[in-house]
Formats: sequence, C-alpha cells, structure tokens
Amino acid sequence: MAGFTLSWFITPLDCAVMESMASHKQISITSSLQQSLKKILTTPHRYIALPQYRLVFGTYSGTYLAKNYTDTVCKAMQQSPEQTAFYKFWLVFAVNGGLSVFWKDPGLARITKESVAKQLASTANNTAKTAAAPSMKMTYAWWMTRDVVHMMGAAVLPDYVEDKFKLSHKQWQMAQLTFPLFTQLVTTPAHLMGLDYFNHQQSNGQSVKMIDRFTRVRKQYVGAVGVRMIRMWAPWSIGLLINRELRDYLNGDHHE
Repeated sequence: MAGFTLSWFITPLDCAVMESMASHKQISITSSLQQSLKKILTTPHRYIALPQYRLVFGTYSGTYLAKNYTDTVCKAMQQSPEQTAFYKFWLVFAVNGGLSVFWKDPGLARITKESVAKQLASTANNTAKTAAAPSMKMTYAWWMTRDVVHMMGAAVLPDYVEDKFKLSHKQWQMAQLTFPLFTQLVTTPAHLMGLDYFNHQQSNGQSVKMIDRFTRVRKQYVGAVGVRMIRMWAPWSIGLLINRELRDYLNGDHHE
C-alpha cells in the first residue's frame, strides 16, 4: 500500500531530474514536473499504466517488504543493534540496490532519453542524431556507490542509533525524518554522474573528459539535490516512519 501511494509522488520527481540531465537543461525540472502533474490530474488511469510508474512501484514495494522482514526476524531473534544493522543493510541493499540499479534506474533513463530525443528533434532546427551507446559499467558503478551510502544513511543509521544510544521514540522519529535528507548531499553527485555516463558518450569511441562530466554535474547539483531531498522525504522519511509505526502497532508494540 505504501509503495502504491508514494509512487504517485516519486515517479514525477525521478523523471524530472533525468529529463533535465538528458536534455542539457533544455527541459527544466519545473516544466517536466508540470507535465507529469497534468497527466496525473487529467488521466490518472493512464499514468498508472505507464512503465515509469510500474518501475517505481515495484522497486519500493520490494524494499518495504525486505525491511519489514529483516526488522521482524531480528527482533524475534533478539539480535544486537550491530547485528540488526548488518543484516538490514545487506538484505535491504540487495533488494533495493538490485531493483534500483539494474532495473528501475536504467529503465527510467532509457525511457527518458528516448522521450527527450523525440521532443528535441521535433523542435525547430533540431535534427535526429544517432546516440552513442551508454557506458553501463560506469553507470552501474556510480549508482551502486549511491545506493550503498544511501542505504546506510536512510534505512540503517536511524534504527541503529536508536538501539545503540537508547533513543526515545520521538528522538528516533526525528532521526528517521532527517537522516535520509542529509544523505542526499552526498548521494546526489553519484546519481548525476551515473546519469551523465548513461546520456553522454562520444560517438567516435573516445572517452569524455572527466572535467566535462564534473562540470555538468556541478551545474545540475543545486536543483537536483533539492528535488532529491523532496523525493526521498516521501519514501525514506515519511514512508519508513509510517511503515515502522504500522508494523509496531500490528505487533502490539506501544510507544510512550
């Protein structure tokens, strides 16, 4: 249920960042969000059928299931905070990282790149060009780096800090609400670099200068990190908080 609800919010934000990066900011994040919002409000039955929505929904449904399973089993087996954090990191990372890096993000990037190419080709003085094949090895490497850091900061650290330092429930809530946001300051450059390797390759086989990649990432950083903070706040701050509260309620765990 959480994955279904949050996917309406996450999908437009993911696509907006990718469209802006793929179009060299010819399509702004704001205009992309406006187009997605129009589709959601006017034709929600068609929007839910889009492959972009299905990719996001499948990824987050699997992630929440993995985290719930790990939390429940570790609590039943009375694992230490360190053991729980270790198991949670690897299981949730395997599910979310695998679905995100090898399924959702490449799928969204491919769909977005094709859509952007069609939009730009239809405008005046734009001619269609054969795009070079993306560098998937480097794309995967940057996105894996992103997800390792993100999983530690968003899914593992709040619960670990709660158990390790005996935080009150309200203190844990504050940690869960804020940790995923601050993590985006570090993970956003890795996300943008993965997109840059996907979208920008020399057709003659020569490698793109790293300084050019860093320049594009730097130009996108401020807008992208703001969007990703908003985007991550729903599934990783609010989503995991509600997920935990609901699981504790169903398990009979009451908090002061």
